[in-house]
Amino acid sequence: MDPKPRQMVWSRDHDELLCREILVVDPFTGTRRRTVQRGTKWNEIAQNLNSVQHVSFRVNQRSVRERYNLLAREFRKKTKDEESASGIEIDDVSEIDKALEDIVEVEDAADQNQQDVTEQKLQKENKDREDAESIRLMAMETLGETQKRKLVDNKANKPVKRRSNGSDAVNYLRENLL
Repeated sequence: MDPKPRQMVWSRDHDELLCREILVVDPFTGTRRRTVQRGTKWNEIAQNLNSVQHVSFRVNQRSVRERYNLLAREFRKKTKDEESASGIEIDDVSEIDKALEDIVEVEDAADQNQQDVTEQKLQKENKDREDAESIRLMAMETLGETQKRKLVDNKANKPVKRRSNGSDAVNYLRENLL
């Protein structure tokens, strides 16, 4: 029997290559969380890392995604702590931190964009539902209710037309001729 496969130990070089590969492949833009499309991009990242010759990689889609999530979570916590501490200025920013900053920005922007699209869809669905309900109500109303509704709509939109009698024309002629 084969012994249990050893778990890969992530080094600083591994993390740098992972961040570079994530920046190149960009699994966030144009894909939603927990979809096949995003999973395919993570798989592509894992395959690209496994093909690197000078640093030994034995990773799969899940291990790459979990390592990135760990790095991103630690980076966000570190950034939040630095912002909350007053007067602290960090001069030595590593390549990993720079890359993580870019990756986190892209991920947040993609999530916000996806959230906006979802909200727009919900608003459109609600508007369509309200329009359908009003059409159903109009179809079910009686003739008398329809006439009342049209009368109210006409009063709100147009001035009421009066039937003119002959006295208006006579008054006009008197004013202009005399």
